[in-house]
Amino acid sequence: MKDYFYNHFTTALRQINFTQPNETVRNRMRDPQAVFFGGNSWDNVKADLAHVPADERPKFILSLFMVVLMDQCIYTHFRDNYPAWRRETNCPKFGRSRLFSAHHLDPFKIIWAPEREKEVELDQVLALLPEFVAFMKGEIDHYFKDKPNNINAERFFDLLKQENAYQYKEGKLVTRLKELL
Repeated sequence: MKDYFYNHFTTALRQINFTQPNETVRNRMRDPQAVFFGGNSWDNVKADLAHVPADERPKFILSLFMVVLMDQCIYTHFRDNYPAWRRETNCPKFGRSRLFSAHHLDPFKIIWAPEREKEVELDQVLALLPEFVAFMKGEIDHYFKDKPNNINAERFFDLLKQENAYQYKEGKLVTRLKELL
């Protein structure tokens, strides 16, 4: 996971079809660099994953899930850290822009949509989940280790589990991921 995330993920990520919000939404978000993908329920998952080789898709969707989850959780619970996070990552937004606002999707749909559309081999992703969860927890601890808020993976996931998004339970992958968390 670590090799894929740091050496291959961003190249594949750049090939997704992003949409830029209008000026009104960018001003409201105070984020001129914001771009969106996913639409309503990541209905265009097949097109977005078409450029990712089938054997890399499990690692790609898990990496995408991790960065979107971190982006949304940092924004919600650790707002003081969010400007630095945005500068460092420029993470795309999972959802869609409307005329006057933005709508963010539940990050667990990043796991569900490829399963729903059979764009990943379920057994490959299930086999990778234990390694991924360990990697994600380590990355979260590493990211926050020098930050002033005493944030670690345990606190991050405790707060995440209290959110409405955590109640999402479609598919085998989401269920197994939550068991491992």
